[in-house]
Amino acid sequence: MHKRFLNGEPESVMSGKVGTQSSTFCMLPFMHIYGSAGGNLVPCCEAQEIPLNNPGESAEETWNNQNYRELRRALLNGEKPSRCNVCWHNEQSGIVSNRLQWQKDNESYLEETSWNDDYSVDHKPSWVELKVSNFCNLKCIMCSTHSSYKRVQDLDIITKYQKDGHETRLLRPTQLFDSLNEWPELWESVNVLQFTGGEPIINDEHYKLLEGIPDSIKANIKLRYATNISHIKFKKYDLIEIWSKFKHTNIKVSMDGVGDVYNYIRQDGDWDTVYENMLKLSTVPNIDLAAGITVQAHNIFHMPEFYRFWSQSPIDLKFITANILQTPKYLAPSVWPDEYRDAILEKLHGAYEWYPEMSRFSTYLENNQPNILNYSKMRKYTRDIENRYKKGITLKDMIRQHLGIKLEGMDIVHGRLNDYKD
Repeated sequence: MHKRFLNGEPESVMSGKVGTQSSTFCMLPFMHIYGSAGGNLVPCCEAQEIPLNNPGESAEETWNNQNYRELRRALLNGEKPSRCNVCWHNEQSGIVSNRLQWQKDNESYLEETSWNDDYSVDHKPSWVELKVSNFCNLKCIMCSTHSSYKRVQDLDIITKYQKDGHETRLLRPTQLFDSLNEWPELWESVNVLQFTGGEPIINDEHYKLLEGIPDSIKANIKLRYATNISHIKFKKYDLIEIWSKFKHTNIKVSMDGVGDVYNYIRQDGDWDTVYENMLKLSTVPNIDLAAGITVQAHNIFHMPEFYRFWSQSPIDLKFITANILQTPKYLAPSVWPDEYRDAILEKLHGAYEWYPEMSRFSTYLENNQPNILNYSKMRKYTRDIENRYKKGITLKDMIRQHLGIKLEGMDIVHGRLNDYKD
């Protein structure tokens, strides 16, 4: 029922242009565009720091500008652009990067990949992925202000542990969306239109873009969403009715656990509402459901229960996408030291037989050693967030429930830190 991940070392990929081979090839710059919440075009969801577009360029002009052509050239020649460091780091850690997973999932497209001598391409993108805004109705414990503007309310806490790199503006990519609807015949070439956020379902720009696509074309386009699915009706919009006009809709529900773990991590979210909406959507023709999780310090110990829940649920998830959190480092799943790390690894190893996905998580832990400074930051940050929101469940409760051991007090954490400094 669930997606399986590739194993082993990165492989060379033969492109559709005979005789060209590269161990760092990525298909996305040849067939995909990603629009950030700030209205920039970037290579993908993992590489959002440096825009590919130049000021004043339309989306159509950016598609074959110098930046895009240079990225294609590098990836076709065995080079590792720094903007793609998330994938390079994952591959070095022995886990499957998005680059390799995308190629595994879209092998048929590789045969059609082609480019010109200057690394321009003659075709339009067939996959358009858009981060609608950083406007979201939730403020998850690991989330940045780039993905949830509501987290600005917690910047007084966040900046104690991570001083730089925060977005304090509410971002709306209105000009980019207008530019896409003005790109001649773009929608005729698009097979997949994908929305992320923020939360796309509560953003009006998302609905305006869909309305701008001619009805005669909608039946040829598959929709994909990364959404917390807190709503299936919003304002005047009935999502089931809107989605019925398109070829197919895949809803990847963003979640980081089930039950109390979900409610703990996803501030302002309600697991019961989400699951009820998923049950309703699971009965609608032409809509399928998946799950997207961020594996992090606050749920790595919950992964076997998470996969078990979905294996027993009446909802038939088409796949589970598990992204391992990289930043901030103090919330990475590898942050747990000593007896906690040992207990987590033992639990993951014990679940291999039923849930092979656990091997990916244990491999990551084994290849990334904990750092006491980051562990101390995680504990202090968690304490501050818990003190602010005073939920009924705490990290102490979850460690006891899922690992069967006691979470050490902050005095011991401070002792660990002092020993490290000495």
